[in-house]
Amino acid sequence: SDVCSSDLSEQSEAVLKAACDAVRKADLVIIQDMAKGLFSTKLLQSIIKASASEGRPVVVDPERGEDYSRYAGASYLLPNRLRWFKMKRSKSRCTSLITNLTSSLPT
Repeated sequence: SDVCSSDLSEQSEAVLKAACDAVRKADLVIIQDMAKGLFSTKLLQSIIKASASEGRPVVVDPERGEDYSRYAGASYLLPNRLRWFKMKRSKSRCTSLITNLTSSLPT
């Protein structure tokens, strides 16, 4: 099925369509999640999948929350220093995601 169509809200569908159009022209996709309510998990996953289908790496500046699994499939997570230490200490289900995404980063 087309990753650029989904069962999202009307507003999220419009964002996804714009994102898919931009992904086709981009070399890299950057998502800055400011926790303002725009990026539902479903919308994030749709954008990440659309980017992957076009072979585009995805860089995410994650929100302050504790559930980083919502960024699964992203190429890189770039949290600020405080979030990075919280992520590393977290025993949540996103530990393997963080490990996979950061295994190539210098310590």
